[in-house]
Amino acid sequence: MKKTVLIYINSLPLSITGEFTPEEKMVRYYRDGSGHPGSPPEFEIESIDLLAEWNVASKLSNVLSLIEEIDDYYDNIPDGGIVTTFCDHLSFECAEKLQAERDADF
Repeated sequence: MKKTVLIYINSLPLSITGEFTPEEKMVRYYRDGSGHPGSPPEFEIESIDLLAEWNVASKLSNVLSLIEEIDDYYDNIPDGGIVTTFCDHLSFECAEKLQAERDADF
């Protein structure tokens, strides 16, 4: 389901829109003896908008392109896959925030 989340990065407000998939709870055993390990919430970013005037960002036509450049920088670091990308971090933060809101509603 399409959702929009407000995230602050160093007091910079970002409106992040994307597809949210809620977590699936673990089921230890069904009647037939099988089970389901569950899955964490996921958020696939589609767009990122800056919600405040900011000298550098106001000159950018698309904040997502800047973040993709940051991702490219991370991809070129010989880290053995330890460093996560900035977009991965934002996706995780959005998924956790939306899941917490969903859990609070139930």
